[in-house]
Amino acid sequence: MAFAVRQCDSIMDNHAMEKAKIFLCFRCHMSPKVEKSGCAISHHCFLRRWSRALGATFLLFLFNPAPLIGDSDQTLGMKEFHLSKIRSALDLRAGQMREDSVASLARSIAQASEKHSLDPMLVLAIIEVESGFNHKAVSPQGAQGLMQIQPIVVAELADEGRIPPQVKNRKLNLKDPSVNVQVGASYLAYMKEMFGDLKVALTAYNLGPSWVSKKIAAKQALPLGYASRILAAQRSLESRLARLETNRQEISPASMEEEAASAKAANG
Repeated sequence: MAFAVRQCDSIMDNHAMEKAKIFLCFRCHMSPKVEKSGCAISHHCFLRRWSRALGATFLLFLFNPAPLIGDSDQTLGMKEFHLSKIRSALDLRAGQMREDSVASLARSIAQASEKHSLDPMLVLAIIEVESGFNHKAVSPQGAQGLMQIQPIVVAELADEGRIPPQVKNRKLNLKDPSVNVQVGASYLAYMKEMFGDLKVALTAYNLGPSWVSKKIAAKQALPLGYASRILAAQRSLESRLARLETNRQEISPASMEEEAASAKAANG
């Protein structure tokens, strides 16, 4: 007995219905004869193939679930949390910077850290050790800005495809905090990818990858003093932020109300 797949305006649009009819006809090894009233296939075949299609759709959803409602809000919340943490760290150390400059630098560090899968506290530690948060700093060797970037690093990153190649032929303002952080984070991520170990990567960031590679090839010990300083600065920063958060909780309005309520209850 023939079964007609009729137009179903209340369930799906006509375009989707036509695609479904052709699909079902194909799966039943029938010619996709699409008529205005529908595609003639057997009732049994229709149900069997339709149930299989639904089952396949369920498995696809099970193993590749779409983001649940609220996931985007959670992601946004995590970004806001990290940005707030970076801002707090900058407030501890970058007191000489203007308010808008601190906000802009916090966003740059958050974006660069996320893009290159770096801990923003590590980026902040490098800035603290390298320049003391002085974006105008220039070393005797010519390294510039917050993360003390050598101009040759820009060319190397362009050659490796880490930054747009046209940047190589354009003189970047490495004293611009945003530019400096973007280049510095990209270079650190490159060193991590090249050497694997964070301490070795930090040593290469400071002394250059060619020098570090020669030391490793010669099986000579690497000087890890710089890496130890960076990691110590990171731990110190994390510790200061933890103490700051504890102090904030202790003097929050909610805690003050709780203390007042406790005192009132104790006095009867």
